[in-house]
Amino acid sequence: MQSPIGNLHAQLQHSTAVLDGFMSDVQTLKKESSALTKSVDSLAKDYLKQCRRFATPASVANPVIQNLENLQACSSLVYDQADNLRGCLDAVVKNSYKPDLKRADQGKPTKILVQAEQEAATFETHIRLAESLVATVLPRRDAPACHNALPRDYQQLGDLNSAYLAVQGSIPTGIQTPLLGQLRVGTLTAAAMHLRDQIESPSVRHRVQPLPLSQ
Repeated sequence: MQSPIGNLHAQLQHSTAVLDGFMSDVQTLKKESSALTKSVDSLAKDYLKQCRRFATPASVANPVIQNLENLQACSSLVYDQADNLRGCLDAVVKNSYKPDLKRADQGKPTKILVQAEQEAATFETHIRLAESLVATVLPRRDAPACHNALPRDYQQLGDLNSAYLAVQGSIPTGIQTPLLGQLRVGTLTAAAMHLRDQIESPSVRHRVQPLPLSQ
């Protein structure tokens, strides 16, 4: 059953603009998290070499290695979520939204997203995926609503920024600068914040309210 043309057309216009606008940030998150994962691996190897050279006791070295492993796990999760969302966006925007919006603009019936309720559900699904991606990068205080969309299995891992700060705080001051210079999280953080701001725009939140805090 076809939805009223006006409602569906307006939704298609809004959803296409929003989801298309996510593309750049999601691609940046995918690219930068991949590079960060490799950098963390390199940093861990360099740190172990320095530990052997200076006979660093295990009580000092082990917490750093553990924090680096956690940062690498966080970075890998960001990549996985960004890669998944990018694939979903590529498919749904290219194959569903843009063709149907073109038909609607021409006054023709849509072929894929034929009901307003169906389109709304599709839009919400992708907003939830974007919220979850943001939550893998930013701490809860910076994106509280997004964290409610993060699957429970991932919540214990924590976010990438907190993991980075843990590494920063555990590496001895004398070797901190050259080692941490390998890690670049600024671009990742900026992309996640921009994506969060798009999600939190009034036009999006009017259609997709934040999930309640999971107990």
